Amino acid sequence: HHFTAVETIGDLIQVLDRVEPQNHNLYYQLSLSLCRVCGRAPSVISQTLALIERACSLKANNPIYTTELAYQLLLQGKINDALKMYKKAFSFDDTSVAALSGAIHCQILLGKLEEAKQQLDFLEEVQATIGKSAEVSYLSAILGVKQNKSNDTVLFLLDETAQLHFQVVKGVPLGPQYFTLLNPDFVLQVIN
Repeated sequence: HHFTAVETIGDLIQVLDRVEPQNHNLYYQLSLSLCRVCGRAPSVISQTLALIERACSLKANNPIYTTELAYQLLLQGKINDALKMYKKAFSFDDTSVAALSGAIHCQILLGKLEEAKQQLDFLEEVQATIGKSAEVSYLSAILGVKQNKSNDTVLFLLDETAQLHFQVVKGVPLGPQYFTLLNPDFVLQVIN
């Protein structure tokens, strides 16, 4: 079924290129939605990556688009490339929690635990004013695992992650926005 998805997304890209070639937001929205439900299928992610790259080329220096590009590179296992893109997104908007969270995730995966810990501490301080997020709780949990924190601490953070994450989708009608916010891949990462 991945072949059918890849073929259909390819057809969709051709139609967009013909009918809406300057609509960076449409490229972004489609990339976002399709990427969140593809189950990390490499062939599908290569197509969603093509969509987000088009959005980035149409609207350069957009921190939201660049953060999404970084996220999709991370899903492909290109951790160093993802880290560079997250840092680039953060340079466009130094208040981007998503870009900083993504960079921290990459640092943890690359074993740069001290650097990740410092930035995560800063992000947790910021959360005191903007409210907690599932992503930051998740990062605290995976850093806790890497730093051999107690199982109770890690499980508490994972439980908090799940609660915060599902609060975001509560009340959202079933549709593309729901699945984008649900981000099934993130849910699976929390479970793992």
